[in-house]
Amino acid sequence: MKRIFIISKLVLIILFFSVSLKPKNDLYVELMYEVFNQEEAEEIALIHDLKLTHFSAYGFALYETSYETSLSLIEQGFVLNQTSFITRPWLPPTTTEDPYLKDQYALDHIYVTEAWTKTTGSPDLLIAIIDTGIDTDHEEFLGRLSPLSYNARTKEVGLSHVEDDEGHGTFVAGIIAANKDNSKGIAGIVQQGDLLIIKANNLDNLSTEENEAKSFSDSNIIEGIYYAVEQGADIINMSLGGSSPNTLVKNAVDYAYSQGVIIVAASGNDGENVALYPASYENVVSVGATDQNKIIASFSNYNEYIDLVAPGVEIISTDINNAYASGGGTSYAAPHVTGAIALMLAYFPTYTNDQIIAKLRSTATDLGETGFDPYYGDGLISLLLALEVSYVTVTFETNGGNIIEPMQVVKDMPFTVDDPIKDGHTFQGWYLDQSFTLPFIMTEDSLDQNQTLYAKYEINTYQVSFVAEGLSIPNVTLTHGTLYEPDPIDKTGYTFLGWYLDASFTQPYEPIEMTESITLYAKFNINTYTVTYYSQTEIIETETYNYGETPSLITPESTYPFIGWYIDPSYQTAYEQKPITAHLNLYARFDNDLKAVTFYEADHITVIETFYVELGASVTPPTAPIKPNTSIFIFTFKTWSSDTQNVTQDMNVYPIYDVDYIDGSITLAKGIDSISDFDDWVDGGLIIIDDSVTYEVNIESLNSTLYRITYDVIYEQKVMTEILRYVSIVPKPTLTMTLLPAVTTLYEGQVYKDTGILESYDDIEILYPTNFKDVGTHQIIYQITHQGQTYEKIRYVFVLEKDQMFEIDEAILSKESDVTNHAL
Repeated sequence: MKRIFIISKLVLIILFFSVSLKPKNDLYVELMYEVFNQEEAEEIALIHDLKLTHFSAYGFALYETSYETSLSLIEQGFVLNQTSFITRPWLPPTTTEDPYLKDQYALDHIYVTEAWTKTTGSPDLLIAIIDTGIDTDHEEFLGRLSPLSYNARTKEVGLSHVEDDEGHGTFVAGIIAANKDNSKGIAGIVQQGDLLIIKANNLDNLSTEENEAKSFSDSNIIEGIYYAVEQGADIINMSLGGSSPNTLVKNAVDYAYSQGVIIVAASGNDGENVALYPASYENVVSVGATDQNKIIASFSNYNEYIDLVAPGVEIISTDINNAYASGGGTSYAAPHVTGAIALMLAYFPTYTNDQIIAKLRSTATDLGETGFDPYYGDGLISLLLALEVSYVTVTFETNGGNIIEPMQVVKDMPFTVDDPIKDGHTFQGWYLDQSFTLPFIMTEDSLDQNQTLYAKYEINTYQVSFVAEGLSIPNVTLTHGTLYEPDPIDKTGYTFLGWYLDASFTQPYEPIEMTESITLYAKFNINTYTVTYYSQTEIIETETYNYGETPSLITPESTYPFIGWYIDPSYQTAYEQKPITAHLNLYARFDNDLKAVTFYEADHITVIETFYVELGASVTPPTAPIKPNTSIFIFTFKTWSSDTQNVTQDMNVYPIYDVDYIDGSITLAKGIDSISDFDDWVDGGLIIIDDSVTYEVNIESLNSTLYRITYDVIYEQKVMTEILRYVSIVPKPTLTMTLLPAVTTLYEGQVYKDTGILESYDDIEILYPTNFKDVGTHQIIYQITHQGQTYEKIRYVFVLEKDQMFEIDEAILSKESDVTNHAL
């Protein structure tokens, strides 16, 4: 869906303003609408049955329609093209033929004469004046008018189309650029540079009493701004204004500023706290007027948008018909600022528009209240100071980089210096402080005092990449100067020989400090493995194979039929021919009716010895292997798993051990074993440090408030011992006390360690039993007095006889509750 933008066509007038919403006549009114092209403008006209009177290449169209129709269209986004009129004339001119340079007090107020000793302008300057035109034949503008001057209303180019029939534009132009040293009239501020005259005032309607030629339409102002930018204007002067802002005018202003053009405008002559536009737009220099005593003129508007002031009372300048006149108003203060800016642009050709404005404002003479105020803004412009060049000294702390000598730079002027170089680091920028919180950007920022700049760096990082055939190894990131020694790597079936800097393995890598990214190549040798062939216990042959090769296998000689090769001397597992990955022992089995008796170590994996005997023979077992004790069990050899007398078959024989549990080696883990009604109980379990040991849990209810937990400790499917835990249930307290986990089921002689409660109460009292070490059931009472009531939390500790389960006193079991929270 196409977006439709509203354009308010406000008419900007010279010096003084009043707004009328009355239509131009009873037959039609003019409306504005934003469009993107001619086709859209025509489409809008067709849809709403309007007469398209003008399409501007700058993005808007004008339409005529009846007054009644316009009322409904305004509600749909059209805007009435309003007109502003002059309500009282500016000071009538007094014609004279005498030179008036001596009467131009304004030149002294803003130090123009002193500025001329440094610059009178530049032939490259182009100053645009959007106004009522100019007296093209005036003696003061010979050789100064651009042939590309433009009539924004008729859209015609050339000096013949910008002739001034009102005088206002001619007056403004004389202040800016009237020729001096020609023994005629006055001297303008700028003596080198062309004027781009843009005539933008409306055509007078002779059928009305008002003089429309003293007013300006927004559409013409917009045309003028864009045209000035297209022609390369450096400055645009607009000694005009209206009381209502217009989005499209502001867009044009912002566009011009983005292209480096400075716009100067008059603040208005109502003598009130009102904002006029375009002066009050952000990217416009708003100028107020002062008198011969440097006091704000009574007619000069004041507001928060005023930037500067300049002379604007009893100003002498050029008039139409090759004459001169005296007049007053902010319209004549603005061109003094425009002229000053032109001289600054000529003197500081590398300055941006931001820098020019900032310097002009910072060097202004402060008037009125100290600092900025709504009457004078930053003060009265001073070309004497604005054209001054001051220097500051910059020193550079390169923080380990190459030395940069101190240098002098222009105050408030951006400068540049080569980036410092620091080995192994990347320069990140300059900063105003050693903590690197205030960045200083070369070519953008400037200094107003002597300053040390601090260089910030980021240490370089480098990538170490790896090439290892058949393996994927992630890159390693290291900082500059890191001494790097890569780890060896494993590759199945190969022996790692080291890292190299080249794929041909001619440059071994030695640990070095990192100064660049590198690639390391892994060198391997393929492993070789031995196949050893046994006939009973005798080696009959050995063969060597590379990793991954498949042994070809030999056929042993024997008087007995050969059955095949086995991987164990007891002939339990036949060998399956496959690629070799480790050293291999193969055992030849013959159909000789010998029986293999194999004895194993305590791990039931490692072979101690294999005996080959005839049917019915007996084998004497080897020395019994020792099984190491653990922190939980003691192992004592008991017997072998099979009798080896009168052997009738192949046998695997394993050692069997008696297992004795080490008392106290398995303990209760901490748990909260006194809990309130309906709370979940979380089993703390046992502390066991042997993965071969497990346990089973049995829960027994002794009464409604007491449970016994029995842990059956199991090793090799046998219960080795039992460990007990008691859990008590108490009513919910009215004052919360949460017991911290503790071991509360102990054996006689063990030490109880109380962990207390979770909450922090200042007045808690803990009551311990006097006979705490005796076998039996003991109470630890946590007691708090709160608001006149005493609350208790009870923890039960059960002390059992050593090596014997403790039978709980029936009196304890019969209690209604073994944990009590109650008010006493």
